[in-house]
Amino acid sequence: MGRTARPRWRVRLRGLRGDPPPGGPENPLAGSVFGDVTLDRAPPSIENPRPATDSFTAERRPEVSATVSDALSGVDPARTTLTVNGTPYEADLPEGRNEATLTARDLAENEATLTWQFFEDFAPPVWGDLRPGEGAIIEDHRPEVSALPTDAGSGVDFDTLQVTFDGVSAQAEVREGRVFFRPAADVNDGLHSATLSIRDR
Repeated sequence: MGRTARPRWRVRLRGLRGDPPPGGPENPLAGSVFGDVTLDRAPPSIENPRPATDSFTAERRPEVSATVSDALSGVDPARTTLTVNGTPYEADLPEGRNEATLTARDLAENEATLTWQFFEDFAPPVWGDLRPGEGAIIEDHRPEVSALPTDAGSGVDFDTLQVTFDGVSAQAEVREGRVFFRPAADVNDGLHSATLSIRDR
């Protein structure tokens, strides 16, 4: 187990009533005492920021925090401050990049600061380039259906993809960011509908 080195100081108390003259008797109040003095030059440690650095969130007022610790003199709670975008965190956050700054001091006046960024993403993914197009008339009884999902914020999460054809779940595949599927069997003449659902990250 590692040990923390702490300086040991020797303090000599002499002559509370004046030092004795040279060759005179020892002052009865003179003596020596010993004690440990902790020398703390290390700032507090700030870890585990939330939301995580460079992460995305859809919460308009997420928990913004970090873990502060100090192994020697201890953290001074009264000297710990948190700001988001340069002001105290008291309101909903705007979409896009946000910057949090946490400053902490210990009881020995050492200071540490952690600044990190995260992103608010309120907009859902967008489906585009539908094939066949809306209202199209086709002759293929097992047509290939495809669409392109995009998300300008956190990006598309393909693990959340769900596809139904005429209300029945359908198996789809993703190729180069595009979603493809075909009906499991030939379909009759008439109107048919496909529903595609996906979430962002």
